[in-house]
Amino acid sequence: MTLTEAGSDLINSQKVLDIAEIAQSFSKGDIRRPLLLPAILASVGSMKLQDLHNLTGYNKRSIPIYIEKLKDELGVVIGHEQEGQSRLAVLDWGPIVKKAGVVGLLNKDEQTAET
Repeated sequence: MTLTEAGSDLINSQKVLDIAEIAQSFSKGDIRRPLLLPAILASVGSMKLQDLHNLTGYNKRSIPIYIEKLKDELGVVIGHEQEGQSRLAVLDWGPIVKKAGVVGLLNKDEQTAET
């Protein structure tokens, strides 16, 4: 299933390419890798695990680990909006992480300015 089929018509193809490029620019162990997940969900809307995998290129087994790490370490809760639903969304930003700051990870210009 593609992102468009998943109902995320807010994404245009250039934004998808930018997100994929940003995701791949973060090396393993970089804290921005897990933080990119809530950034994408806040920017695009709820998504299926498969769509997050397709968009970021992250290993499907790593995404649930990142989600758990975000909850345990930062209080960011990503889960299903409704019982029995397969789409993931940010349910709680917690006390540390600010939505605007995390969504800034998707700004490609800021990423290249930092490196």
